[in-house]
Formats: sequence, structure tokens, C-alpha cells
Amino acid sequence: MKNFHKDRMVGISNSYGVFLFVSFTFLLISFHLVSVSIGRFESAGDSGLWDAKFSLFNMAFAIVFISISLSTIKVQLNMAFFWIFQYVFFGIGGLLSQLDPYPYYLTKTSTVSDLISASRMIFVAQIAVGFGQLLQIKYKQNSKLVYRELYDSEVSILLKRVNRLLKIYFFSVPIIIYQLGGLPFLLKRVRVVSIDQNLAISINAILQTLLYVPPVVALMLVIYLKKIKKGSRFTQYLLMIWILFLSNPLANARQTTLFLIFPFFFYLLQSRRRIAILFFSILPLFFVYSAGVVNRYTGELQTPKLSIISRDGDFDSFSQVANGLRVVAQGEFEIFRQILASLFFFIPRSLYPGKPNDTGVELAIMLGLKFQNLSAPWILESYVNGRLVGVVFVGILIGFYLTKLDLKAVLDVRYFLLGSLTSGFLFIVLRGSLLQATGRVAFSIVIVLLLLKGVRQKSTS
Repeated sequence: MKNFHKDRMVGISNSYGVFLFVSFTFLLISFHLVSVSIGRFESAGDSGLWDAKFSLFNMAFAIVFISISLSTIKVQLNMAFFWIFQYVFFGIGGLLSQLDPYPYYLTKTSTVSDLISASRMIFVAQIAVGFGQLLQIKYKQNSKLVYRELYDSEVSILLKRVNRLLKIYFFSVPIIIYQLGGLPFLLKRVRVVSIDQNLAISINAILQTLLYVPPVVALMLVIYLKKIKKGSRFTQYLLMIWILFLSNPLANARQTTLFLIFPFFFYLLQSRRRIAILFFSILPLFFVYSAGVVNRYTGELQTPKLSIISRDGDFDSFSQVANGLRVVAQGEFEIFRQILASLFFFIPRSLYPGKPNDTGVELAIMLGLKFQNLSAPWILESYVNGRLVGVVFVGILIGFYLTKLDLKAVLDVRYFLLGSLTSGFLFIVLRGSLLQATGRVAFSIVIVLLLLKGVRQKSTS
């Protein structure tokens, strides 16, 4: 018992040191990104630091919880990624959008008051998420850890199911790729390209889901089985090569590349705290400096340079929250209407004519914008469906259940698969729109449940 308490105190002491180190690192990153961006502003903006104080709070709050996520005894990878998103898109992004004299056009559609209201709503949302995260951490500290190990017979069953899944998948791949555009689609080097196959947007999304989801699920299960010395090394390497090929960062949307490669990083970083800290410290710089590495129209590589977040359409989340709050205040967006599109994503519009569009598209129409492919971050989705109560409720759920996935991923094959896959589709869920993410999320969960159906595990303390 004395040794237990000694080990526990050493773990806590180390956690404090990690917390302080990570916090200091992100303060330096913040100073660099903000100072360099402001140094490029031509003049002072309409808002001062006082108006942007809640964006400063949001940035500081995100840094605190990034540090908490990376300093707990079990590293919380999904929560760390969530707070990195908040830090970049709502912390630094919100601050620069309020200070920039010539921000992105979506920010210009909002008043100074709208931007302040958005920063306050984001602050409330982050408090809710932080509360949910701390609640789950406290709950796990007071509960007994139970490891669930697979019986040898169940491992054999899982290996057979994976092989069956891969046979069906690779038999279907040529058909899927042909429908998506054939080799030009597979080998494309430009994001903005027209490969006209007369496919409806929904059919295109379904085909891409069928192409991307099965190999990722199979790889993560093979990796888990390999950890207990039962997986196939050849299958693992084959899937890794195929997934890297599919990820195609030169031409794919960032959310597609992240979905394909992040689950593997989830596995790599699970028990490697120092590498995880380095990875998440680099991630904000990657987001900001990689935005212009590839010309989306020509496919040519460009010299990496800092993208001023407040002037880049890829970082429109803060302005979208501001615009959404204003539109709702004007009486638009009936409560719970937008969530119907996600709940019934599988029903074609021919059978459901009143099915809502993506929330970003709906907002663009209400604002009278010609370009309508806009994001709808999770705070906006929560607010248009449930107003303030919806934001708080969803925030607590995110913090509580993402933390649960992180803390239980090392204990159970089911949580390992769900936790690793969540790291892949988390970016599109957070940035939006939810409708675009729903099909991929649902299909991933269905495959996991089918693979693990009836599988028995033995519990050990």
C-alpha cells in the first residue's frame, strides 16, 4: 500500500510538471502566431483588446485544458485534439478576427457586437466541455480499473471477420473507384477539380464513405490484435500502405486526410507522452503553416508560409458562430429543425423534400451569399438546434464522453476502436457540417459493432 501511494504521488508530481511545461509551450506558440499575424495588419481594427477579451479567455482556457489532457496519468488524445481545435479556430482565430482591420468577408457581415456575443458563447461552451471532462476524470479516479482481455477463441473469430471484411472491400474497391471517376479520381493532384460522373452529392458521399471507412477500421483492429501477438504483420503493412495512398494530402480535403491517418497516430501516441506533447505542440503550427503548401487549383507545391487565420476561409468557424447568433436573433432556424437532416441522413431528398440543407448552406442562403460551401462548427450546430441550453448540453456530453473514450481505450477493444476512429472524424464533426459527418460516423460505428458482435472478454483488475 505504501508503494502504491508513493507511485501515485510520483505520478501526480510528474503531472504538475507536464502541465506547466505544456502551458508554457503553448503560451510561446500563441505569442508567435498572434504577434506575427498582427505585425502584418495594415492598421488597427474596429475592435480593441477589451472587446476581444473573451477571445483571450477562450485561448487561455483552451491552453489550460490542452495541458490537462496531456498531463493526466492516461494521455487524453481526443480531448487534446478537441482543445487544439478550440485553441486555433476559436481562441487565436477569434482574437485575430476581432483585431483585424480587413478580416475575411464572413467576419465583415457581422458587427462588433456580434463578434463579442460569439466570443461569449464560445466561452460558455468551453466551460461546459471542461466541466464534462473534469467530471469524467473525477469519476474514473474513484472507480476501479477493469481490463477486458479477449479469449483466444474470440481472437480467432475476429481475425476471420477482418479477413472477410477485407475480401469484400477489395472486391468492391474497383467498382467504387470507377463510380467516383476511375484513376483520375484516385490519382488527382488538385483539390478543386471537376471529375463529372453525374453523381448526386449524397451518392458521392456514400461512395467515399465505402472507400475510406472499412480499411481504417480493419487496420485499427489488426493493430489491436497485433498488440496481443495475434495479428498479421503483412495485413497491417498492406493496409497502412493503402491508407497512406488514399489519404493523398495533395488533393484531398484536410478532413479526409485526417480521418485516414489520425487513428494510427492515436495508437502511436497512446503510451508515448513525450511524443504526444511534441505532436500536439506542432499541430497548431501545421494548421496555420500548411494551409498554402499545395495550390488547390494547380496542385503545385508552394513554400510554407504563415496563413493569417482571420483572412483565410479555412478558419471561418468564429465568424460563422457570430453570423449564426445574429440570424437566430432575427427569428431564423426553428429549434431542432437542422438536426433532422443528420438523423435522417440516409433518406434521399426525393422522399424527404423538406430535408434541411447543411447548416452552413442554410446560413449562407439567409445571408444572401453566392458561395455557400461554408462550415458549421459544433457550437453553431448546437445553438441553432437547442439555443443556449443546447450548447451547454452538447458541451458537457463532448467533454464527458470523449474523455471516457480516451481513458478506457487501453482497457477494452471496443473503446480502443471507437476512440481511435473518433480521432479521425473529430475534425469534421467539430468544424462541420454535422450532416456531412453523420454518414461516415454512423457507418464506422456499424462496422465496429458488427465485427465485435458476440465477442466475449474476460475481466481482470
